[in-house]
Amino acid sequence: MEPLYKCVWMTAGVLNYRLCDRGYDCDHCLVDLALREGHAPAGEAVSAAIGDAGHPEAAPGEALPIPGARAAFYHACHLWVRIGDGGTVRVGIDDLARRILGPLTRVKLPRPGEEILRDAPAWTFEGPAGSVVLPSPASGTVVARNRALRAAPERAASMRPNRLWLARLRPERLREDLEHLLYGHRAAAWMRSETEKVRSRLLAAQAVATGTLPDGGSFDPSVLDRLDVSLRRTLIEEILLYPATRQKKGR
Repeated sequence: MEPLYKCVWMTAGVLNYRLCDRGYDCDHCLVDLALREGHAPAGEAVSAAIGDAGHPEAAPGEALPIPGARAAFYHACHLWVRIGDGGTVRVGIDDLARRILGPLTRVKLPRPGEEILRDAPAWTFEGPAGSVVLPSPASGTVVARNRALRAAPERAASMRPNRLWLARLRPERLREDLEHLLYGHRAAAWMRSETEKVRSRLLAAQAVATGTLPDGGSFDPSVLDRLDVSLRRTLIEEILLYPATRQKKGR
């Protein structure tokens, strides 16, 4: 009798029940493609295979309007977790975090074999506002780290958001970790709220500088690339670091 392998999405708690019949060849799996891309390929009955995904907030067929990796789970400090092959996960930072951190001069990542814990300090970014340490969104053992990012941190500014990964982990308690992260429509709503916070802070800073309150208007993320050090540090504290502090106080 052939062994039965749980689908990586079932292991993650996204699917209630699904067995893998492809030997973890996720790259050629329609279900995996549908969950990663946020929609089913035309003409394929993927929705029937997915069944009750356990995430009613994520409407089938809707692409998530979130900067960063698709079909990812988001941490309040703007890190994401993406389910990988063979039971591993990839961790990265989203585009808003990258822009707030500014041009990077150094990135420190844990070495392969090191164990990291969810919400514990894990990644250090050095840039125009100094050194910033962000937590890990999941617990596990580091399998690999982004050597290209470590060797040339300045390249982060030109990397596509879903390429800006930090490390690949073999998780210890993935389902429990994912329950603490945002996914689907909840993640989309959260990102819109975070973007509005940044926009409001920029408008307030402009009002202080000019003595006038400017009109609203759409938010252009590229303005974050030209922040002065003081305002950049304020956004780092409020958007990237404060959520971790709030979580510690709530325990």
